[in-house]
Amino acid sequence: MAESAYILSATDLPDYEQDIDHAGLITATEAWTENWDLRQRATTIYRTTCFSCHGKEGIPGTLPDARPFWDEELKNGHDPYAMYQTISRGFGHMPPQLHLTPRQKYEVIAYIREVLIKPNNPDQYFQV
Repeated sequence: MAESAYILSATDLPDYEQDIDHAGLITATEAWTENWDLRQRATTIYRTTCFSCHGKEGIPGTLPDARPFWDEELKNGHDPYAMYQTISRGFGHMPPQLHLTPRQKYEVIAYIREVLIKPNNPDQYFQV
């Protein structure tokens, strides 16, 4: 995605965002089916941070232009790293979610991918 499409530039992010093991965090959250604690944390993050705008299958979010992950193409890429950039830097009407740690961002990405996208919108599921 074009750099100008983000709300924040990479240099606007906190210093710790400049040196993250993205591959390691993606790999850790790919253990979705074996890790009950990960699933619980990710579900809580989605419900408290994402649900009100994005909703879930059968329950629309409050913002008409918020992406329904289970039904539409993701605007800014559907691989975990692209989703991380959208969460971290914001995109369109979605503000950056700076209150989430990198691990929390990848946990909620795992939730979105495994619960909302994979079973309902498989064309948008990126195989890691």
